[in-house]
Amino acid sequence: MAAQEQAVPNTAPPGIPLSPRPEVKVTVERGEAQSETQGETQSSVQGLVHAEPIPPDLPTMAETAPAATAAVLILLTVGIALAGWYLPAGTNWLAVLALIAVFFLITGKAITGRTLGILINERKLMSLSRFQLVVWTGLIVSGFFVLALERIHSGAVAQPLAIGIDWQIWALLGISTASFVGTPLLNTNKKSKEPERKTELVERTARRFKERPAEVDRNREGILYGNSSIAFARITDMFQGDELANAQLVDVAKLQLFFFTVIVAIAYGTQLFQLIAYGDLDLPGIRLPVLQDGLLALMGVSHAGYLGAKGIDQTPAAHPASH
Repeated sequence: MAAQEQAVPNTAPPGIPLSPRPEVKVTVERGEAQSETQGETQSSVQGLVHAEPIPPDLPTMAETAPAATAAVLILLTVGIALAGWYLPAGTNWLAVLALIAVFFLITGKAITGRTLGILINERKLMSLSRFQLVVWTGLIVSGFFVLALERIHSGAVAQPLAIGIDWQIWALLGISTASFVGTPLLNTNKKSKEPERKTELVERTARRFKERPAEVDRNREGILYGNSSIAFARITDMFQGDELANAQLVDVAKLQLFFFTVIVAIAYGTQLFQLIAYGDLDLPGIRLPVLQDGLLALMGVSHAGYLGAKGIDQTPAAHPASH
């Protein structure tokens, strides 16, 4: 079956200026029908027409307005410092956390053209490992920063930066970083494999995501599914399988890690707020809130399941031809 592509012109009546609109490709699939009476082969349109908008290139803020982007990020940094210094204890931490989140969003927008661009990985999909690392970075950095500012502001502490961080926090950051670093390492082996029954698998994936098989085949990396454009990245990417065989399915290990991350982050953020708002911050031995061993174990098991699931191939790989 051959496919013929035609560009749909952007026309308007005389005297009316043309307005820009996204280019559209129209694909007309033609099949061959055998004439029973004459024995001739004639081309007949089967009535399948696919109009597929071509996603426009996303201009990034860093490209279109580099000076303005730099100015906004500098102002945000100054705003973070001022909020931590002048706002009441507790409220200042909430404001600093919110401004750090805005900093992350603007950085993602400036570099990728998407507001949630900080979550998008090299396969143009939103990544759960990036999400959980961003969450814990925002919480720990904002908490330490505000505690230090409060102790400097009071002037009653000889060493205001002497804030203890227990091993549980280091272990949590280590677990999160291990998932972030380990994910591409585990995927490296999958990128070198070719899927078994590739045509069937690619066509099935294409039907699920309403894409053309040629697009799916071009954007895949070995047995891993990938988007053709950052414009197609979406939140649900964090919960779907990584491979061609399971990209259309929910990955339960990812779902579990997402909920455990959100629950533990909310619990830890509550402790952090209570410490900053109501604690005696001038104590010499002050420490960041300790993460209970049970919660740390919960996160460790969840990350182990997440990485373990990634280490198993869900897509049968073709055996290399013997020489």
